[in-house]
Amino acid sequence: MLRISFRIIPPDVDEHVLAGEQADAYVTRLSRVKAQAVVALAPGEVILAADTTVALRGRIFEKPTSPQNAVEMLEQLQGQTHKVLTAVAVAENGRLEQALDVTRVTFRRADRATLEEYVATGEPLDKAGAYAFRTRRSR
Repeated sequence: MLRISFRIIPPDVDEHVLAGEQADAYVTRLSRVKAQAVVALAPGEVILAADTTVALRGRIFEKPTSPQNAVEMLEQLQGQTHKVLTAVAVAENGRLEQALDVTRVTFRRADRATLEEYVATGEPLDKAGAYAFRTRRSR
């Protein structure tokens, strides 16, 4: 598409929620900290960092700690309108800019067997809120 060359440099940062931290502050802090960590490894380059989290009634859903935890998260989220928050940070030459996007998501209820089957694919195990959704491209 744009054919912009890039490289991936995974940041080494603690992604745990701080005591009393709200979802928007949490995800914004993580995108900033990730960008700052990578700037130190790639001076002079443009750095794009991002983080996503899921929140329901003030509770932050981090990445699941186990398949069982993933099923439990999905059971709590199904049928509920919750927020998916994504923050991005762009850093270059000592300057850092950030943006935050919040999307409200509701997905239908599913029985436990369906949730367990989805978790067994492994897809949700590294995702905040224990799920990912795909969009279909129109042709």
